[in-house]
Amino acid sequence: MTLRTFALTLTLAFALLLLLVTLNWAAFAAPTALSLGFIAISAPLAMIMLVFTAVVSGLFVVYILVQQAGLVRQLLPGVVAVVQVRVEDGQRRGAGVDDDTRKAGYAATLHSGLHRTAPRASPSPPCAPRR
Repeated sequence: MTLRTFALTLTLAFALLLLLVTLNWAAFAAPTALSLGFIAISAPLAMIMLVFTAVVSGLFVVYILVQQAGLVRQLLPGVVAVVQVRVEDGQRRGAGVDDDTRKAGYAATLHSGLHRTAPRASPSPPCAPRR
């Protein structure tokens, strides 16, 4: 499932939930006797469930934002290295440095920047020979 399909499915689900709430507002707002174990209250159960759904959805969005921020933080040194290489490349061109020297410096700086951000791969276990 692509991200676009997932986003459309999620939007459709929320639109259907909104339609259900709108069509059944009287039932959603009707008070019901609720037991919390040690106390009994009278409150609209459907409204409580609707708020609970909104809170869980909000927590899911916060979780996604935290995950994306971690990914950006992990990739940032590599992006900075690429920008630094491009700036240095422009300075070398202005200083009249020959192409071979400029390319070697470009490759070394880019490699060092990406090497810092590359995740360390754990060694894979050896495969058993086929029989």
